[in-house]
Amino acid sequence: MKITKVDLIPLNIPIGHQRLLGVGALSSIENIIIKMYTDAGIIGIGEASPWGVFAESSKSVYVILNNYLVPNVIGEDPFSIEKIMHKLDKIVVGGSFGKAAIEMALFDIIGKYLGQPLYNLLGGMYRNGVKLSYSVSSQDVDVELKEIETLIEKGVKIFKIKTGIKRHEEDIERLRRIIKVLGNRGELRIDYNQSIVRENAIKYCRQLEEFNPTFIEQPVPFWDVEGLEMISKAIDTPIMADESVFTPQDAMKIAKNNAADIISIKLMKSGGIKRGQKIAAISESANIPCYAGLMWESSVGLSASLHLAVATKNISYGGDLYIPYFLMNQDLVKNPHRFEEGFVIPNEGPGLGVELDEKIVSKFKM
Repeated sequence: MKITKVDLIPLNIPIGHQRLLGVGALSSIENIIIKMYTDAGIIGIGEASPWGVFAESSKSVYVILNNYLVPNVIGEDPFSIEKIMHKLDKIVVGGSFGKAAIEMALFDIIGKYLGQPLYNLLGGMYRNGVKLSYSVSSQDVDVELKEIETLIEKGVKIFKIKTGIKRHEEDIERLRRIIKVLGNRGELRIDYNQSIVRENAIKYCRQLEEFNPTFIEQPVPFWDVEGLEMISKAIDTPIMADESVFTPQDAMKIAKNNAADIISIKLMKSGGIKRGQKIAAISESANIPCYAGLMWESSVGLSASLHLAVATKNISYGGDLYIPYFLMNQDLVKNPHRFEEGFVIPNEGPGLGVELDEKIVSKFKM
């Protein structure tokens, strides 16, 4: 079996409301869907979900895919994933978002060819589903309280509060109001998205411990691994590294320096599933559990993260799997994975287990 053609479909996907995070604002989602064709008649799909303030922009990812990655997968055997990805690494340094989309489509083809869901290709199910964590980020506490009540009624049980946008005192008051409404009906987590300067970090994080969060995510900039280490050693609440870990080498640095207690694995950061597996294995070797992070993927990209998480013992803290269910105005697939009682449960279909809704994809095409 050989790859014969790859189509790139850039999209602008509307969302329900603007997101305000420590690294910037999001008003709509600019993703790229890829369709990978084979001479066996099997078509694999994948998705790149970049965000310029986080790493790469949709335009830069499109150029990397169109000019460098796609031409170098034509004629390759989709089963040769390790060989293909090594070849692409020799052509483009970085480019993790486009590489993740390519690898996703390769796995989708293999799963469809074998008639097996992706999680079986990754070792089979370790868990039946992944706990969904919803990020609260409008920064208007009255709006957020109504949002939380509505989501609790829909079965959401974990809420990650995005902080560091407003003054610290306002965040404290906001969290007090949220925890009063949330009570024992849900789990609280906190995410700074790199927005604290080091000199305030320990003080601010200690003050947040009164809310008993499960963890505090990425309080300082991605490059400040020493700062993460200082905070981790100074407070009782676990610290999760997100933007500080793109590669397996980053995970090794975190582990060697005891710089975090949890690591967020995002396939867009790592460059795909196989590198996500490596990060999970390095973390497990250091006794560091992992979290299934997400950028702004539809159910296409979400599928890869979901299958990896259900098949990987060490990805045990749930994940940001809410985007197509509670943020996008419309998902891109006909058959999204099931959301039940706070968990996202993967479909049993082959490959990623989802089918593109071509009408919706066409509707949002740029």
